[in-house]
Amino acid sequence: MPRLRQLCFWRRTTGLNHPNRYARVAKFVDAFFSKIDQFGLPPRHPKWREASISATIAGWQRFKAATDWLDAHNRAERMPGESRYATVVTRGRQLLKNGDFASARLVLQEAADAGDASAALALGETYDPVVLNKLGIHGRVADITIARMWYKKAGELGSAEAPLRLRFLVNQPL
Repeated sequence: MPRLRQLCFWRRTTGLNHPNRYARVAKFVDAFFSKIDQFGLPPRHPKWREASISATIAGWQRFKAATDWLDAHNRAERMPGESRYATVVTRGRQLLKNGDFASARLVLQEAADAGDASAALALGETYDPVVLNKLGIHGRVADITIARMWYKKAGELGSAEAPLRLRFLVNQPL
């Protein structure tokens, strides 16, 4: 069953009892909407993946600050070369650099499954023995077969770097 979060219609003008209400709610909208993609990642509840901040409801008017945020970010998403999951990929790579490959894989998995080429490439890196050795991560965490699979998917999704990584792994023993 779909859930709905709503806010009262407040004018920008100051009210008698709550002079900063609009500004506070606008600040909340910015903070919440900016992190909405992170709510769909573990360990949060899977229902967050169904959340849509851009859904419309007939007869309802969206809060002005929310409309402004969506307009600004929809323009940014249309800019070429920018990944929708750029922050997720950055977070995953940072976790990998810190040696937390298990968390990096969890963070990157959903974005890669959703079809993000940079996430698929980064997920391949979490299994790539060459990358892991450069980071000083040793042991049984590398898996060339899985690294190749993710690099292949990244290539299919449009990553220019993925075919180079695949060629480099050809000479690596299984």
